[in-house]
Amino acid sequence: MQIERGAVYEHDEYGEVVVTNILRRYSTYDVDLEEGEIEETSIAFSAEWDSHGAIPATEKVDDADSFTNRVGDKIRTLTFVSPSS
Repeated sequence: MQIERGAVYEHDEYGEVVVTNILRRYSTYDVDLEEGEIEETSIAFSAEWDSHGAIPATEKVDDADSFTNRVGDKIRTLTFVSPSS
């Protein structure tokens, strides 16, 4: 299953959740080639959001395999509003 940032999924425990980030930790990384060996992938998500993104302090993080096993197909994709400067 391909998990997408900004997508809403039905989670077994939390109901509808939005993926706020996909975090990758590398065991090795070559900055010149901009590639490396991924050691771990985690998914940041929240069950509470508004038009700007996740509500602060509601974000949770789970490893990619566990998250993928606990969600169904993508329901929809959200477009968040960027704050004005």
